[in-house]
Amino acid sequence: MLAALIAVFALKEQLRMVDVIATVCSMVGVVLVAQPTFLFARGTPLDQVAVAIGVVGAIFSAIAYVVIRRLGSTEHHMVVVFYFPLVTGPATLPILAVEGLVLPQGFEWLLLLGIGVAAQLGQIQITQGFKLETAGRASSVTYLQIILAYTWGVLLFGEYPNAISILGAFLVVVGVFSVTRRAHS
Repeated sequence: MLAALIAVFALKEQLRMVDVIATVCSMVGVVLVAQPTFLFARGTPLDQVAVAIGVVGAIFSAIAYVVIRRLGSTEHHMVVVFYFPLVTGPATLPILAVEGLVLPQGFEWLLLLGIGVAAQLGQIQITQGFKLETAGRASSVTYLQIILAYTWGVLLFGEYPNAISILGAFLVVVGVFSVTRRAHS
């Protein structure tokens, strides 16, 4: 929703009412998945610093999506993909300075290589997607990360969501489907 709102002002993109309703539906789904203690008696206690970092991260992600969308009209997608790590890499140096360097061992190198290749291919596809779609529609698909996290949680860690979380995941899927389907002309 943030990307869609920023794109209305920065890129003069249209915001359909179905997009607003579907995004609100997805956001309600995210709240049902997270179940914060200030809304749910048996909810998940949330660290205020982590929440603030998440909100700031969402704002910067939305800005990045809009910038990628804007650059897509003038630059080849590979130029954007090339410069993205040149900006974000040095931005992580302060965190590295505080946390320290941890070198991978053995098989971890292959895992990191696989993650790097998958991330690079994913970034290429995301950048191409933002060239083809409005910022709001393209960025709404990122809500599906919740479903993927559930799937991996069940498969790898035996973590099973409760009924409220499943309802939230369903709302996320419905919202994303509603935003991404094409309007009939």
